[in-house]
Amino acid sequence: MEKILLSQNYAFNTGHIDISEEVLKLLAYGIEKSPHFNRENLSTFPFYDVFIQADTRKKKITKALLGIRNKSYSKDGYFYQVMQQDDWKRALDISYFGKYEEKLLKSIETLTDKEDAIILKYKVGF
Repeated sequence: MEKILLSQNYAFNTGHIDISEEVLKLLAYGIEKSPHFNRENLSTFPFYDVFIQADTRKKKITKALLGIRNKSYSKDGYFYQVMQQDDWKRALDISYFGKYEEKLLKSIETLTDKEDAIILKYKVGF
């Protein structure tokens, strides 16, 4: 398995699939090779969130922020993502959330302990 991961020659689903209002979310490894891959740093592994609309089979692919530590679930039409302090700090450092970054910053300001995890709640539009 280590040889497969390090070669980046294969793409595969990591096993966890969420479903929310006919949209499937799966975590895939190796859709594209990562030129910044560093075997000592898990955040550089080429993980992607893949969203597939069941009825139309349209898909959206985004670079996964959390990779193998991806703790997500779905409920009532939304996807939820648990992010530890290191995760949301890295997201801010790389401007991962773009126009939604300000909302993230406001949420972080309300934390009583800056080391608390946060939970992102989102929908995917096609």
